[in-house]
Amino acid sequence: MELLTIKPELDILSIEEELELLDKLLDAEKNSIKSTNRTILRYGNSIYGNVKLDPIPDYLLDLSNKLIDKKILDTFPEDITINIYYPGDKISPHIDKIDAGPVITILSLLSEAKLILTYGSKKENILLPSRSIIQLKGVYRTHWKHSIEKLNQKRISIVFRQSGK
Repeated sequence: MELLTIKPELDILSIEEELELLDKLLDAEKNSIKSTNRTILRYGNSIYGNVKLDPIPDYLLDLSNKLIDKKILDTFPEDITINIYYPGDKISPHIDKIDAGPVITILSLLSEAKLILTYGSKKENILLPSRSIIQLKGVYRTHWKHSIEKLNQKRISIVFRQSGK
């Protein structure tokens, strides 16, 4: 399957683990960069932007190891991006840079969002519940644009990337 959605029922994170992670993320938010459509925190070796990146914090290293243990991630990510969306924020249709690797893994937290995938006249809508993971790979990664509709509630996503080099 080229697009893999993993639902929260598969016990990726418990509600308690989500709350603990949210506490750490909201504390880290003080060091974020506000873009036009969301607030961003980048860690590791990112191909996005010309900013000095902080090393991946321990709590995200632990989360990455958990996702590797659950066979969701194949290898340790080089780049972890935290996107913080406030009511009214959205993300326009785009394809992540090819250098960001063959698989983009996205963990949704706090509230649900609708992911819209488009390719020419084709369109797919996917509901991303809190604590769910979606992976974009294959043609969904390289040819289909993805976007997030304007949000009514605060949402956080954690994006894991492994360089395609």
